[in-house]
Amino acid sequence: VFNGVVSTANDGGFVSVRTKPFVAPLDLSRYSGLSLRTKSDGQRYKVIVRDAASWDGVGWCASFDAPAGEWVDVQIPWADFRPVNRGKTVKKPKVPLNTERIMAMQIMLSKFEFDGRRNPTFEPGPFALSLKSIAGYHELPTNEMSVKTAAVASAAAASFGMQDPNTGQEPAVTPTFIYLSSTGVTRPERKGLDMSKEPPAVRLDAMLGGVLTWKLRAEDLVRDSGLPYTIVRPVALTEEEGGAPIVFDQGDSGKVYQGGKVSREDVAELCVAALGCPEANAKTFEVRSKVPFGEVFQRDPEKPPPPRDFSKMFSNLDPSITGKCTSSE
Repeated sequence: VFNGVVSTANDGGFVSVRTKPFVAPLDLSRYSGLSLRTKSDGQRYKVIVRDAASWDGVGWCASFDAPAGEWVDVQIPWADFRPVNRGKTVKKPKVPLNTERIMAMQIMLSKFEFDGRRNPTFEPGPFALSLKSIAGYHELPTNEMSVKTAAVASAAAASFGMQDPNTGQEPAVTPTFIYLSSTGVTRPERKGLDMSKEPPAVRLDAMLGGVLTWKLRAEDLVRDSGLPYTIVRPVALTEEEGGAPIVFDQGDSGKVYQGGKVSREDVAELCVAALGCPEANAKTFEVRSKVPFGEVFQRDPEKPPPPRDFSKMFSNLDPSITGKCTSSE
């Protein structure tokens, strides 16, 4: 909640809250603008974004109105953001707003809007603006827009599990979040296991800060988040080149990872493949190479490995199996 009391005394009449420069810039270029989930007091506020790390200088500002006492989503397209410096419009900015490099954000209430023009809803005294989120939004096309733009919208809708604006059909949902976990995450707290036969990572989980246990909790958060997801649990990761035959397992069985390995390159390939594969959605699984741990895999340049049919591999997985069931394996 951004709230307090604003006074016009001593040439005042404005108040704001601002983030520090982000450690890494936000790339919002794929979005149409910003969407604010907000509950206002009925006054006109401003949102300002900055594409430079400097504290002062040009900011890109847009005003927005919202009904008092009601949660609403306010969408502000990038075209509405104007370059300003200390409330005055910068007539000829050197460069346009770089939405690939958003470095800071700011919310402001001011008696002025732009260039000395008064804010028609400003009232000195108490103010309050509640914000649940600030996020990018996608603007879906109307039927009058080009076929090319509509096709892009269909793809965007599919990636977010929304109704296709062109066909009205619910698309197949593809994962938008890939969580790289670890084999063995369920085993430190699983009853009935002989810990003397478990690998060191499981036996020493408590001494290592509960790293496997925390990874499992992170998995649960992902599964309960409502996001389209895939959870990948690799066995021991190696620096070997990719291309070895791999196999998926489920249930976090001890037989899977004892003596198992998999190349980081192969794991990266399957994670990227999962992002475009509806069959990978809501799946949790282990992955390992068929090459024994003691053997080094090397590609044969004259016989490259065949392309993997990830769609078929993901289809064979059961979304109900997460490995949290009690087992003595």
